[in-house]
Amino acid sequence: WFSGCDKDSVGRIRFGTETDTLDPEGAVIGEAPIPRREEVEAVLPRFRGNLMQTPPAYSAIHIDGRRAHELVRSGQAPVMKERPVTIHELTLESFEGSDAVIHVRCSAGTYIRSLARDIALAANSRGHLVTLVRTRVAGFSLEDASETPELALRPIDRAVIDALGLPRFDLEPEKLQKIIQGKVISQVINGVEPVFSAGSAGTGGKTTAAALFCGDTFAGIVEKTDNGVGPAGWRYGYVYAADTKGIV
Repeated sequence: WFSGCDKDSVGRIRFGTETDTLDPEGAVIGEAPIPRREEVEAVLPRFRGNLMQTPPAYSAIHIDGRRAHELVRSGQAPVMKERPVTIHELTLESFEGSDAVIHVRCSAGTYIRSLARDIALAANSRGHLVTLVRTRVAGFSLEDASETPELALRPIDRAVIDALGLPRFDLEPEKLQKIIQGKVISQVINGVEPVFSAGSAGTGGKTTAAALFCGDTFAGIVEKTDNGVGPAGWRYGYVYAADTKGIV
């Protein structure tokens, strides 16, 4: 579910050279003059909102059953098809020498390496991405992260589910035992509407799963079936509920 959420990143674009990998590891395939800050700022509006983006050839995208980067390294030239992405925010944080630092809030599937290439081309230059730091995924930010492994795990509560943009079914506590016993889910959630929090905006309001809460207890995840309508449109995905024998 993380993979489908919006993301924030801070990236450093180096103007003047473009590499085949669109990062410092690749070979230089193009050179052009370094643009002025004003020229870069002038083209940024073109890359805000909904747009079509061509992913890097050196990427994990599948083409005919193989990763694109595997095809490139074997000497082939895969055709990278454009695909829709959404860039909610794009700002120029700094510009010094040949480097520009940008902040991006974008949809899942957006390649910041491709964005760096395209911004440079639009500014009549060439460029590649030097560094990239992911600062937020859905409701989870880098500031909230812990470098201590034993402190890194958070309990699964309503705040976590909301941060992931998943809706939830709030059920009466007595439904917990029915979930543990694997009772037909349509009977368990019958008459209960899923609650969509403000966090659902992180996935564009689209979801294929929902959480089950019985009182304050996280009980599991249900997933949409093909029809996805009404109580019969859900099935058990994961059950995480405590009974007298522990976690099942």
